Order: sequence, then C-alpha cells, then structure tokens
Amino acid sequence: MGGRLPGLSWLLLGLAAGCAAGLALRPEAWNWQAGRWLTEPWRLWTCVAVHGSVLHAAGNCVGALLLAALAARAQAGRRELLALLLAWPLTHALLALRPDLPVYFGASGLLHGAAALIGLRLLQQPGRARAVGAALLAGLVLKLGLEQPWGPALRHEPFWGGMATVPLAHALGAASALPAWLLLRRLTSAAPRSRAAPAPR
Repeated sequence: MGGRLPGLSWLLLGLAAGCAAGLALRPEAWNWQAGRWLTEPWRLWTCVAVHGSVLHAAGNCVGALLLAALAARAQAGRRELLALLLAWPLTHALLALRPDLPVYFGASGLLHGAAALIGLRLLQQPGRARAVGAALLAGLVLKLGLEQPWGPALRHEPFWGGMATVPLAHALGAASALPAWLLLRRLTSAAPRSRAAPAPR
C-alpha cells in the first residue's frame, strides 16, 4: 500500500468524524425533508451528518471506520471515491420517489454505496480478494432483499431503540454507486485508447 491510504478511505474517515460531530447539529436544519431539498439542496449532503441518537451515530461511525479499513485493503482509489461522491446527492434526491417519506437523516445509505464500491473493486483483483468481493456483494444483495425496500418507507428496528430506518435509502445508496462506478470505468478505460490512437494524416 506504500504507506498511503486510497482516496475512498479518506472520505470514509471524514464521514466517521462527521457522524460524531453531527450530534451537535439541529436535525431540522440539516436533514433531508420532502419538498424542501429542491430549494435547500445542501440537505442532499448534510443529511448524512444528522442522527437520531448517540447509538445511531455510533453505529454509522463504526460502519464507516470498518469500511475505511476494508477500502484501504482493497486499494479503492480515485474511481471509487468519485463514484461515491456522485452517488451521495443522487441517493438522497431519489428518496423523493417515496411521497410517504417526510424526513431522512443518517449515513447508512451512503455506507451501503461504499460497501458496493469496495466489493466491485475487490472483484477486479485476483485470488482471495476476488472471493471476498463476491461474498461482500452477495451479502449486500441478500441484506437489501431481506429489508424489502419496496415495502413500507419506515421500518422500526428494536436494535436501534425502536428508531425507524429507511430500507429504500440503503438500496438507493448501492444502486446509485453502481452506475456511477461503471460510467467512470468506461471513461477512464476509453481515455488511454484515445491518447494512443495515431494522428490522422
């Protein structure tokens, strides 16, 4: 690894810090709200820092740290970083597909996107890393299916003290990251070919 963390790890470390610092924020000023994100677009980004409880923030913070370590192991670099940055606002904008969802906050949707990107990165590597990537993606798909994002917008979880989670946000995080990654992969693979093409005579 050359002693340097890849780009995606830095973003996830910053996200972990934001989850902790976000406890000092007023949720209503920074969360995603149906009907307000179009006139207050910063909510598409800032909603990840707002949490419903210390336990909620701690869970997302730990998740971000674990994914940062896995991203470093996978050498998830600039492509994965840019893909997650593109998926960030898109994930939350698409929450408007559910008119029965009035408010959203938390980083879980973005973390599911990061997990998908790390899995894709691992799939590109040989041997054991590829197997880990396949297992990560299979587990992610299974989790998303069990959560039934097509069902009720809110799902109350006893583990989180009865706080409601939004399964659709998890699915949108992964689904937004995938096309962003594929687009960036296509663009970066096409660039060397265009540079190598001989000049017309």
